[in-house]
Amino acid sequence: GFHGLFEAGVASFATRSGDARAAHSRDGTTFSLSAGVAATDRYLDPPAEENFTNHGTTSHVAARFERDVTDRDRFGVIARRGDARFLVPNERVQELAGQRQERDSAETAAQFSLQRIFSDRIVGDVRGLARDLSAGLSSNPASTPIVAHQDRGFREFYLKGAVSGQAGAHEWRAGADVNAGTVRESFSYHITDPRAFDDDIPAAFSFEARRPAREQALFVQDHWRRGPWTVNAGLRWDRYRLAVEDSAFSPRLGVAWSWPAANLVVRASYDRAFQTPAIENLLLASDAAVDALDDDVLR
Repeated sequence: GFHGLFEAGVASFATRSGDARAAHSRDGTTFSLSAGVAATDRYLDPPAEENFTNHGTTSHVAARFERDVTDRDRFGVIARRGDARFLVPNERVQELAGQRQERDSAETAAQFSLQRIFSDRIVGDVRGLARDLSAGLSSNPASTPIVAHQDRGFREFYLKGAVSGQAGAHEWRAGADVNAGTVRESFSYHITDPRAFDDDIPAAFSFEARRPAREQALFVQDHWRRGPWTVNAGLRWDRYRLAVEDSAFSPRLGVAWSWPAANLVVRASYDRAFQTPAIENLLLASDAAVDALDDDVLR
């Protein structure tokens, strides 16, 4: 049947929020819709002792649909949009100068899932995601000691497929995933108060770049039990390409032995993880353009 929920709240520092959700489910089909808004005068990003220009708002909306297509197949899709906008808190000298800096971030995304029951021992699923992320910073001309502007974004498509099964004492899973996207960065500044910086710092700087991001992976894992022994083993291969290109295997192994009479379990494990770098400001931090900012630069 139909279910609904509404929540509202108020608090100090002019904080207020409202959220609403509605859902309907019948005969294996579920549809839901949610939305919410919030505002506060104590956003604190970054924290500042004074509470100048400290206002922020957030909003989000999402829709979800799931359906049992057959007795063996289930399909789902989710679409969502969220954003945040807030003023950067001023120090006292910036407030007196009339500085106004504003940051914003947003996400628009859609994802789907498809699950197939092949037998009472084997299940397959495919999941996909497409999303667009953005983050920006703007400054008015009165900003001090520096006027900065930034516009960053990341657009990606992600797809993952896996098959899970059970055979005797083994519970196994194998699959692959791929991620294809584009990273963009734009950053510029000009100094309005040279006394706050070293003499050799350039008075102005501008950077803009766009680069494709690619990741692929294969994985297999197994969970095995027999008597007092339990073994978890897995192997994953990743390939990554953005500012650099690299690939690696990530093995993991966990073994446990239990002695019920003594209430004792002994465990041992090993793993090696291939972790890719965060993409935030990665193009700027890895580009030769930053050499112009100082004679001593680490990239």
